[in-house]
Amino acid sequence: MEYALTREDSRTTDRFTIDQIGLPGMVLMENAGRAITQQVMDILNTRGGISVYILAGKGNNGGDGFVVARYLLAEHIDVTVFHVAPGDEYTGDAKTNFDILRQLTQNVYYTPSVSELEEISSGLLPADVLVDGLLGTGIQGAPRSPFDECIQWINSYNAPTVSVDIPSGVDANTGQIPGVAVSAAATVTMGFKKTGLLFSPGRDFAGEVTVADIGIPAAALDQVEQFYYLPGVDDIHYRLPIRATDVYKHRAGKVFTVCGARGFTGAAALVSEASLVAGAGLVLAGVPDSLNQILETKLTEVITVPLPETKEQTYSLAAYDTVETYFDWSHVIALGSGMTRQKEPQALAQKILANYSKIAVVDADAAVSFAGKNLERLRASAARIILTPHWGEFSKISGYSTGDLNEDRLGIARSFATEYQVTLVLKGAPTIVAGPDGQVFINPTGNPGMATAGSGDVLTGMIAGLAAQGLTPLDAALTAVYLHGLAGDLATEELTEYGMTAGSLIEYLPHAMHHIQEYYEQL
Repeated sequence: MEYALTREDSRTTDRFTIDQIGLPGMVLMENAGRAITQQVMDILNTRGGISVYILAGKGNNGGDGFVVARYLLAEHIDVTVFHVAPGDEYTGDAKTNFDILRQLTQNVYYTPSVSELEEISSGLLPADVLVDGLLGTGIQGAPRSPFDECIQWINSYNAPTVSVDIPSGVDANTGQIPGVAVSAAATVTMGFKKTGLLFSPGRDFAGEVTVADIGIPAAALDQVEQFYYLPGVDDIHYRLPIRATDVYKHRAGKVFTVCGARGFTGAAALVSEASLVAGAGLVLAGVPDSLNQILETKLTEVITVPLPETKEQTYSLAAYDTVETYFDWSHVIALGSGMTRQKEPQALAQKILANYSKIAVVDADAAVSFAGKNLERLRASAARIILTPHWGEFSKISGYSTGDLNEDRLGIARSFATEYQVTLVLKGAPTIVAGPDGQVFINPTGNPGMATAGSGDVLTGMIAGLAAQGLTPLDAALTAVYLHGLAGDLATEELTEYGMTAGSLIEYLPHAMHHIQEYYEQL
């Protein structure tokens, strides 16, 4: 399991390593510089380049840049350092490395403005790689002059950029860019990934991200209250259900779905099919009565159950009596996808969730039924709820504005899941899974091709199918989200991001599961 930290918690791990473990800051800076140098050399060797410009601010990022310059000089690379801060403003380890560098080369220039940077660089060998050590993780708000002009100059320069820890101008916590930011080809981040590298637009500006082991021990995480998990193949492998040799369909997991309406029968079909392909032994689909024939035609392996409907061909509240008869039969109920936000289906969802005492995967229209005055009903529900809204739906449910969510997505997800004791799946890029115990996972799989109608319905079905096989709500959600993204990644390799549909995700789900098993066996 990998971890991601905020800027504040990254500082905590640094201080613990230096103050409690006794590893000097100079050693951490040396290790950081060595890792960055390796990334720069990889690019130079690929491109056949020999020249590097390093742009340094006055903090530790600048100090890392000075170490990089020293290592590159040892590799006989033509290195020029431009420092935006006056030399006498450097302190501590950065000051020490600045002084060492000035003993090794005269190609160290104080450039307090872009005009001086342009003038000096015009007389030098053009750079094959730029190193961005201007601003570190501590910056909040838009970069001020001359940093903003330097960032624009970097972005206009015709060479790839390697950023130190995080691209200058990207908020290390949120990934937001309040002003301008360096568009890097690669970012070498120290110790642990920063949360801002995982969310757009920051992750789009970071390029290829490498985590450098600079000597921060695992014990440093014990000092952090709110780190975030980045699941990997091993974490998903051990969560996959294991079938007994004598298993049969009734013991392999039973799912009852309440999804779809006129115009949205596809949602019902996708949820049901995904539940089966995720491993459920039996899936029954509750269907508005007049749409039953359509779903029977669509679904070969799913049993349909006609339910009372409204004149708009969605669920009537009277459908509750029939659904209730399947409470004991089912292991999981999945509801909400394509249900519509009309009064009766919303009331039906609320009544089911008030009385069903097992796991309920609550998506889309059923999730939004908790908005406003109904939010307290979420806490009072008898079900063990897995709530799966996208960000717009979550804004309606929680009352948080888009601005609030952009500023603290992870913290809000954590507090909501713990306050209302639900497993929260916030669908997006990336998807966040927050458990009622306070654990928060940031999913690393998936791609833009998954932005297609029905993708969320497939995820709902996958979660239900895995939960029906005995996984806890949190494990079912985490495993399904990872496999959902992985199926999309595998599908993209053959179909491209443009040709993928929600049905492709179901088709490639077995390939994703096989990929997990095969990869793990090779570890």
